[in-house]
Amino acid sequence: LRDGAIALGEAGDVQLIAVGAYQLRVCLEVAEALAQRGLSSGVVCLLEPGRFRSPRDPIESGHQSGTSYRAELFPHDTKLRVFVCHMRPEALLGLCRPLDLGPDRTLAFGYENHGGTLDTSGLLQANKCDAHSIVQAILSKSGSSGADKATL
Repeated sequence: LRDGAIALGEAGDVQLIAVGAYQLRVCLEVAEALAQRGLSSGVVCLLEPGRFRSPRDPIESGHQSGTSYRAELFPHDTKLRVFVCHMRPEALLGLCRPLDLGPDRTLAFGYENHGGTLDTSGLLQANKCDAHSIVQAILSKSGSSGADKATL
């Protein structure tokens, strides 16, 4: 964990990246729902996103995760990478640009200016960061009902 992230289980066609404790819980729920639909997925808990950015100078470069560890955690041949965070997703994608696989293979979920709920579950749902919303977006992006994982 000294490198800023840890994989929870094996990789799959869909890589779920959680930034935050509630988001980790959601990613684990999404992984379970995808498995029930025959889609393989893996979860990565990203504790220090800054370690995976493009370094701005030599000092910052010394604090980045190692190249081999980055490649092990975030393989480029992943079919779909999904970020789930507690901040604005666009800001996270900017920060983690080296991990972004492009608009066809990357989804990002986070705060969308919707508040006013009285509990965490309601806030996640209002911002489309709940398991149901994310599973639906993954199935839509993959063109799959979940019955045919080959379309991912």
